[in-house]
Amino acid sequence: MELKELKKLCNGLKAEFSIGKAGVTDNFIESVENYVEVHKIVKVKVNNAIDTNDVKRFAIEVGKKTDSEVLETKGFTFCLGRE
Repeated sequence: MELKELKKLCNGLKAEFSIGKAGVTDNFIESVENYVEVHKIVKVKVNNAIDTNDVKRFAIEVGKKTDSEVLETKGFTFCLGRE
């Protein structure tokens, strides 16, 4: 599936993972990576963000660590995908 098609699916997804007080841990990265490998797309909610810039920062960090593309950031959630 192309990234453009995956981006369209983001709106209908519920967040499968959330980033809390612990931030982005190795276990979190491993879980997200395994999920993206199987499903090609994942939505993540950021619970400890002060503003949407924090969400973008977390999205970029998790995207790099999981070898995924940031498809969308909206409010306190972001979507990652992999072709």
